[in-house]
Amino acid sequence: MSKCKYSKRRFVYSTECLIGRKREVENLKTLLTNKEEKPWVAVVGLRATGKTTLVRSVINEIDKDSELYIDIELLKDSPLFQEDPLKALAYYLLVVADVRGLLKDSAHRIFFTPTEHKKSSKKTAKILAKLLGPLLSGESELQVEIQKLSKFELNENMICLSNVLLHLKTDARVFFDEIQHLTGRISTFAEQLRGVFQTPKDPSDKPWIIISGSVITAIKPFIQASAKDAFYLQAFEEIKLDTLSVQDSIELLKRCLIEKGVLKKRQLQDKTMRELVESLLTTPAQELGGFPRALVAYCEKIKTLNDLNNKDIINNIKSAVKAQAIEELRHIAMMSVVRADQEREKVSTLTLRELFKRIKRAYNEMGTKGAFKKSLLIKTHRIPKDIAEYLIDALKEHKIISEIYDGYSILDPLYREAMVSINIILTKDIKKIMKVEHFPFQ
Repeated sequence: MSKCKYSKRRFVYSTECLIGRKREVENLKTLLTNKEEKPWVAVVGLRATGKTTLVRSVINEIDKDSELYIDIELLKDSPLFQEDPLKALAYYLLVVADVRGLLKDSAHRIFFTPTEHKKSSKKTAKILAKLLGPLLSGESELQVEIQKLSKFELNENMICLSNVLLHLKTDARVFFDEIQHLTGRISTFAEQLRGVFQTPKDPSDKPWIIISGSVITAIKPFIQASAKDAFYLQAFEEIKLDTLSVQDSIELLKRCLIEKGVLKKRQLQDKTMRELVESLLTTPAQELGGFPRALVAYCEKIKTLNDLNNKDIINNIKSAVKAQAIEELRHIAMMSVVRADQEREKVSTLTLRELFKRIKRAYNEMGTKGAFKKSLLIKTHRIPKDIAEYLIDALKEHKIISEIYDGYSILDPLYREAMVSINIILTKDIKKIMKVEHFPFQ
């Protein structure tokens, strides 16, 4: 058994460490080794289901030097991203590709101009500091890159996402992780990708592109591309991650505990001991909802087998999972508003602040009751019909709710608790969204 080191700080990206994902690993590996067609891939799943781990593990196994990992969740805190997300993506991809040696030779003369007498460019240094500031902690490679690129003037008129993508080496595998953080800019992101797709080049001359998202509303248009869709471009192949079954969750916990040395493999060879351990692990496997990240976090807290009975550990991890669920519900609400806005012809006079207050109150009541009708959103809380329908569809697609004979029922008790607990939706993001020009709710 390999040392997987199930820890967020020390995780080893290896497909051997993925439990219950054999089919997804094989599918993704097939797609990311098809050099003729270079299919684009969308990995979908709730937060903490292991999307990042799956993609990075497969790429690491195929060719770790080909990976260009763009963590949008981390990048969103960059001042440049908050001003212009697509510009920040383009610059960040350019910097990371240069660090990893994945830019074509011709790219340097297109994107960079040497300064006179090899002096530093204050403008370049300022742009890179604005872009990379929050990301520099412990990233010596990026710090060295800032010093290196500061010897050049950036040809800003040439730097856009599609152009950078087209100047990557053909073996590059670009992974845009958690694209829902682009919110109202997702359509612009799609346009940039369309520019790559429509360029008259053989697919084998272009990089692989992988996107992930924990909000299906944000990623669905990329999967179901069609001529009438505003996002029309090459359809992405979908790989969907569900939560782990109870049995797979138990297997993950056993392996993690063995890695930590809390559990010995020889102990599991004894049938009585194995059954005892599995019975003790059934409770966390059930209560933590089959989320790999939560299961690993639980494992990290276990110091001895006696801790397996510790309810406080489970409850602490459940609180963290609930916080993730709240964040998920916020993004679902936001993307429902974005999608409705793109479809509507009539401008609404409802302010964003009031709209999200109504959605928050609807969530609270939905969670309290556990079952609800569409009229709760539209009539009781006066949420516009199109937004209410997008919200319900998104909750169904995420398997948070299911249809019953006279309405809808919340499937996951963790998400029901999260709905009750939501206090304010999108506190910081409201201000960002209100800067998005196409929103009619200003």
